[in-house]
Amino acid sequence: MKRITLSLLTVAATALFGTSCTCDSNEKELQTVNLLLKKDYPHSTIKLDNAIFTKKQMALVAEYQIKHLKKHAKRIKERRWELAPFYRGLAACYRITKDKNYLDLMKKIAKDANYQLGLRKGHADDQAIVQLYLELADFTNDKSILAQAREDFTEQMTLMPKYKFRFRNYCHRWSWADALFMAPPAWAKLSTMTGDNTYMNFMVTEFKTNTNKLFSDKYHLYFRDERYINKLNKNGKNIFWSRGNGWVYGGLASVIQWMPQDHESKLYFEDLFKKMSSALIKWQNPRNGLWAMNIIDHNEYPLYETSGTAFFCYGLFWGMNNGLLDVNTYLPYAVKSWNGLNEKVTAEGRVTYVQPVGYAPDKFKPNDTEIYGVGAYLMAAEEYLKFINNNKFKQYKGK
Repeated sequence: MKRITLSLLTVAATALFGTSCTCDSNEKELQTVNLLLKKDYPHSTIKLDNAIFTKKQMALVAEYQIKHLKKHAKRIKERRWELAPFYRGLAACYRITKDKNYLDLMKKIAKDANYQLGLRKGHADDQAIVQLYLELADFTNDKSILAQAREDFTEQMTLMPKYKFRFRNYCHRWSWADALFMAPPAWAKLSTMTGDNTYMNFMVTEFKTNTNKLFSDKYHLYFRDERYINKLNKNGKNIFWSRGNGWVYGGLASVIQWMPQDHESKLYFEDLFKKMSSALIKWQNPRNGLWAMNIIDHNEYPLYETSGTAFFCYGLFWGMNNGLLDVNTYLPYAVKSWNGLNEKVTAEGRVTYVQPVGYAPDKFKPNDTEIYGVGAYLMAAEEYLKFINNNKFKQYKGK
C-alpha cells in the first residue's frame, strides 16, 4: 500500500467547518423540547444540540483522527476490523458535507487495498472492510469494485458450513457477538446492490445460528461468546459486554437499513432490534448517559465506556429516524447518550474513555482512545443530524 500522506489525511477534515450557517432554523423548537426534557429529567444532563454544534463536533473528531491516521498504517495495510467503523464514519462525513475530500480518502484506502478482504477471508473480522467498498459503490455507482467480495463470499458459503458453530472455530463461523457487525451488514448490502438474495439468505441462517446460541431471552442482550453463557463475574452477575453488544446493535441497524427491503426476514431483524432497544435503556446511567462495560453491573468496573455507548446512541437515533422506535419513549435516552459522548470528546477532538481491543469488560484509562470508537461516534453524529434536520424531535411531548 502506498504511504498515506498527512496532507491527504488532513485536507478532508476541514470541510465541515465551512458548511454551517450562522443560525439554526429549528432553534425555537429545540428550546421548547429542551424545556420539556429538563422538566421531565431534572437530575440528568440532557439537551438537544443544534445542527451547528453537531457539525462542528463531527468535524473536530474527524479531523483529529485523520491527523493521527498514520498511526494505523499497519492496520490499514492488513485491512483490519478496527478500521471498519471509521470507514463508515468517513462515509457519514461525506454524506453530511458532500465534500469530495472524504470520498477521495475512502477511494485511496480502498484502491490501495485492491478491494480485497482481510488476510483471513473466512474470518468475520476480515470481511468488515467490505462495508467500505459497498459505501464507495453506492457513492460512485461503480459495482465493479465489488467483484472480489462477491467471489470471496460465494466461496465462503461453501466453506463455512463445514465447521461446527463453536468459538474455537471462530475463524470459520460467526461465533462471537461482535461478528454480527463485522460481516452481516456487508452480506445484506451485497444482496441489495447485486440483486442476488443468495448472500442475504446465507447471512440470515448464520445470524440466526449466532442469536440462537448467544442471545439471552431473559436480558435481551448477547453474551460475547459461548464461554460467557454460564459465567458469572465476581459480583455473581452475568457478563454482557458493552462494546460487544454495541457492535451487535449497530450491526442490526445496518442490516435492516441495507438489506433487500422485501426480504422475508425483515421482521425478524426488526423484532431483535426492538428487543435490544427496550433492554438497553433500562441499564443506561441516568446521570452521565453512558453504559457500563458490563451493561448490567456498573460496580464491576468503575469507568463507563464510550465505544459501546456510541453504537447504542447511533442505533437509538437510527431507530427513531426510521420509525422503529417511539420518539416519546426513546428520545431522552438517546439525547443523554449523545450528551455523555460529547462530554468525553476533548477540545482537540479526541474521543476518550474507549476500552482498548479486547473481548470482555476490563480496566482502561480515561484518556484511552481507539479508531473504532471514533467511527461509532461519527456514525451516531450523522443519525443525530438527520434526527434534528428532519424535525423528528418535535414528536416529543413529554412524560
